[in-house]
Amino acid sequence: MRVDPCTVAGLERPKLPRSLPRYIERDDDISRVLAAAATPDPSGRMTWAERDLALAAVLAGAGTRASELCGGRFRDLVLDVEDPYVRVVGKGDVTRDCPLPPEVVLAIEAYLTGRRARTGRRPRLDEPVWLNNHGDSLTPAALDHYVRRWFARAGVPLPRGAQAHAFRHTVAMQLVGRGEALNVVQALLGHASLRSTEIGQLRGMASRAHRDAPS
Repeated sequence: MRVDPCTVAGLERPKLPRSLPRYIERDDDISRVLAAAATPDPSGRMTWAERDLALAAVLAGAGTRASELCGGRFRDLVLDVEDPYVRVVGKGDVTRDCPLPPEVVLAIEAYLTGRRARTGRRPRLDEPVWLNNHGDSLTPAALDHYVRRWFARAGVPLPRGAQAHAFRHTVAMQLVGRGEALNVVQALLGHASLRSTEIGQLRGMASRAHRDAPS
């Protein structure tokens, strides 16, 4: 049996710094993934391009967690207001409102039109917004599967250690790169806190991305 020397010596184990999951580094890579999502999968038995584009648009535009997106109900989707948003329940059952850019709203509306055509009825407020290819509630595992397919078809390497979550950290990097206050980024993404190591990493990622971006 292996013995922890820190425990034997009565010492506290040193905490190693956490590394942030990789993000999508190039804007044109994001565009290629969105284009792949919007195109029916030629090798798929069942495809739903309108839904896939809407999912990709929400991930890339709002930075929600996979579980938050899949857990959404129609009562949480508020599109017919001046500033559309989706209400999500994050870690610790904390609720927050994620703003939706106009292009994301258009993608969602196109999906909802197709969804009604497929189901043949208007949804109830307590129904899940997102369905899988068989018409059942979408799960995070299924969403990650779709994400892998989009990246593969787009010819874009999927960031190591992340699937749907890659979009979330890309949104964080973009916000910091635009000069958003870190407490705003924290609130938008539903982080309980941002540690100093994470703040430094985010700032460094954003700085490198803008320095290396083509002019």
